[in-house]
Amino acid sequence: MNMAVENELKGKPPIPAGEYQVIVEDQGFKGFSPNKKGTGENLQLTYKVVGGEFDGRLIFANYCVTHTVSPIAQEISRKQLDGYLAAVGATNNDGETLTYETLPSKHRFGEYINNPLLVDVDIEKKAQAGFYPNNRITAFRVL
Repeated sequence: MNMAVENELKGKPPIPAGEYQVIVEDQGFKGFSPNKKGTGENLQLTYKVVGGEFDGRLIFANYCVTHTVSPIAQEISRKQLDGYLAAVGATNNDGETLTYETLPSKHRFGEYINNPLLVDVDIEKKAQAGFYPNNRITAFRVL
């Protein structure tokens, strides 16, 4: 990367791709909100890296949990949230792993934060003009 251009970028450089222990704390659970175009609803989570060289760094994620125009975006987001729920051990009374679809209420999602988990992190290929590229979580695992 050109050093002159890098010095002009806003934000923090992304953390290197790899496996990290993270947690979504209370303040990292932003809850559900309508998307900008009014075509669906997003769930915003902020993951905090726990331990290691990048302790305390944040990874922001926006999940499109309902979308009236793009069912594919909705499906991808729900599968990612299913991975999160499995990694934090979210189960029903019968001990079966919960998915986004089987949550008793989407508003109970907040019950499954404050649990450490392992994630695989990658760096997005494209960055917004003037900013460093973002990190993104590609997989969730039990700690």
